[in-house]
Amino acid sequence: MAPITSTGLGFSRLLISAAILASTTLADTYTYPVKSINLDSAASPVYYSAFRPDQMSIGRTVDPHAVHGTEIAPSTVLLSGKGQQSESSSTTDAFAVALSSSTGAKSWSWTSAHDGNDAANAATVLPASGEVLVAGWREVSGVGCRSVTKLSATGTEAYTAVAFGDSSGAHGAFEMVKAFGDDVFLSGLKDKNDLEEMSFKSYGNVPSGTAVVTRFASSAFGSSAPAAGDAVWTKDFSGYASAKTVEEVGTDKLAVLLYAEESEKHAAIVVLNRADGSTVWGPTDYGNVHGEGTDLAVVGNDIFIIGHGGSGGELSGRATKVASADGQVSWTKSFSVGGNTQLIYNECWGVSANSDGSGLIASCGAGIETCDGTTGQTRTDCLAGNGDPRTGAYNRGAGNWYSYVVKIGTSDGTVAWQRVDSYKAPGGPAMSSSSFDPSSSAAEWVFGMSSGNIAIVTDEVFGVGLLVLDPSNSGGGGGATSTSAPTPAPDNVDGDNGASSTLTATALGFLSFVIAAVSAIFIV
Repeated sequence: MAPITSTGLGFSRLLISAAILASTTLADTYTYPVKSINLDSAASPVYYSAFRPDQMSIGRTVDPHAVHGTEIAPSTVLLSGKGQQSESSSTTDAFAVALSSSTGAKSWSWTSAHDGNDAANAATVLPASGEVLVAGWREVSGVGCRSVTKLSATGTEAYTAVAFGDSSGAHGAFEMVKAFGDDVFLSGLKDKNDLEEMSFKSYGNVPSGTAVVTRFASSAFGSSAPAAGDAVWTKDFSGYASAKTVEEVGTDKLAVLLYAEESEKHAAIVVLNRADGSTVWGPTDYGNVHGEGTDLAVVGNDIFIIGHGGSGGELSGRATKVASADGQVSWTKSFSVGGNTQLIYNECWGVSANSDGSGLIASCGAGIETCDGTTGQTRTDCLAGNGDPRTGAYNRGAGNWYSYVVKIGTSDGTVAWQRVDSYKAPGGPAMSSSSFDPSSSAAEWVFGMSSGNIAIVTDEVFGVGLLVLDPSNSGGGGGATSTSAPTPAPDNVDGDNGASSTLTATALGFLSFVIAAVSAIFIV
């Protein structure tokens, strides 16, 4: 799924911005029961918070898309991603914004002041100091360099390290950073021959390069920037373009998710010894059974790949269970929001395991990607936004996505529940209203909070969002495993369904006026 776009986007953003400007309260959700499953058992919304770029205090950066999130303290969550340096520029800026987990207010933000391209793909916290590492890539003198920016616990930049061995014609990037105990693991790519398609997470895949994983001692990220020579070990994987993520398997091993352009290599796993990076088994390819792998979770003796796949023009969410001991596949399961499977795509980007090990929470986007290539009645339906003929379903045009969150059982892959939502601004029209016209939302990433709640990072047509769900306020079971801490933010307009969850939403008189005007002419 590409970053959210829509017809008339510039004008829509202007109208949406006016609606957000009118309020600083937490927002609500439009929920779509026809596309949801077992809503009575699903984790329920605590808040839905969202920001325009100017509310994020990220300077020149516009059109921000958060692709990752993590808890950096029990009271704070960090969202990270990339934007553009201006509306007329294709040069990208890395950013990170910290939010209060309890109030949704912005705590602090950081953005790159670098003149060239850069992007933040992931972040982690150093447990001993509370300092933050933001990983991605940065263009320096025409070279795409793997980069790690060290921030204080309050967002002050100490340095950005780029000396990891990249050079002209051999570019690199980090896709993921994880701190496990006293170690920091960075995964990504090197030796890419150009800077075309430097695409990561929900906005794409790199087509070439050599996958790489590096282990550093956390002490390497001290007062001065580390370099390649400071690594404990580095492991390359020829035949694979990138190492998307790394997870602990027990205390002495690591599972690495690999990707390459060949369909059978769209999802591959290798298990390494943590101490020296030596191979235990793999790489083993699962692309032919799973499709594209985007994230991993480890529960007990099993590794779970999340992502999406399909054939014949269909694309569904996918989960594959693999034994950590030898890579044997137990099952691959597909899941979706339903409707016309030739039109509605389901794309999943993140996964987090429940703290009790009973299930996986996957974050996905669902919607019609494009009408290009469609013919006959399918094209007619697509242009009308009629992707779901079921009674009670709402029309939604191409490029207008849903946030799709699903809980899958770890034993057999059965869907326990799924909820399909989009953002609703404070005071936004009811779904039954003739002015109901929701804008695009998509769940980009998921992580657990120390409170037991589930944090969903969303891409909104006007900026970034955070939907927090409470699994205890339902029959949905325990919360997702905690990695760091969360928070919320301010707002916009969206809509759907008939099951609207009321969070903290006090509409201002001016907001009501603006929304009424927006509803009449809003193009999404």
